[in-house]
Amino acid sequence: MPKLYQRTTTDEVEAYKLLAAKIEEIQSGGTSATPGSLGDFARKFVERNPGGVTDQWLREIALRLERATAFFGTNRPLDSISPGDVRTWLDRKLQHLAGGTQRHYLHALSGLYRYAQELGAVPVGYNPVSGLYRKPKAAKKTRQRTEEFFEIDEAARFLDAAVRLRQHPALVATFLLTGGRRSEVLGLVVGDIDFDADLVRIQPHAHRRLKR
Repeated sequence: MPKLYQRTTTDEVEAYKLLAAKIEEIQSGGTSATPGSLGDFARKFVERNPGGVTDQWLREIALRLERATAFFGTNRPLDSISPGDVRTWLDRKLQHLAGGTQRHYLHALSGLYRYAQELGAVPVGYNPVSGLYRKPKAAKKTRQRTEEFFEIDEAARFLDAAVRLRQHPALVATFLLTGGRRSEVLGLVVGDIDFDADLVRIQPHAHRRLKR
C-alpha cells in the first residue's frame, strides 16, 4: 500500500516539486499531523483505501492530497477549510494546470471530505469543494464522427488473413466479435469466457479498471 508521505523518486523535476511541497508543509504546520487534522485524515484515507481503487489510482490520489495538505497545512482542522480557501488553492497553486487536471485535484479533496463525513469528523454535508460556485471545466474533445466499421464480409476477410499469416487469429476474432477496447480485450481472463452461454464478459477485476 502506498504511503502518503513517501519521498522517493528518481525524476529530477518531481524531486524539486516534492522539495517545494515539503518546504511549504513545514512553513504551514510542521511534519507531525494532529489527530483529526487534514494531514491525519489524508494519511488514513490513503492507507485504508475506502474506495477500493487500484494501487495506481491510489498513488495519484495520494499525490493530490499531499499537495493539498502542503498548501492548507498538515495540522489544519478539517472544518476550518472553506470554499474560499479552496478557491485560493486553485488560483495560487493549480492555475497552471488544465481544467480537467484541476478537477482531479478537487475530486481527491472532495472524496476525503465524504470519508470524513462518514466517520463523523465533520458534519454531514460539510464539503468545501461542493461549495464552490464555479468549478473548472474539462476541455471537450472535438472529433469528426466517421462511420468506421467492418461489414461482415470485410471482417471475414480480415480474420482469414490473420489465420493464413498466423497473426493471432483468436485475438483478432475477439476484437471483431466483441467490439472491445484494447485494454478490455487484452485484460480478459479465463473466467470472463462462458462457452455454454456464448458470452464474453468484459468486467473490472484486480488487474485493470474499466471506463464507466
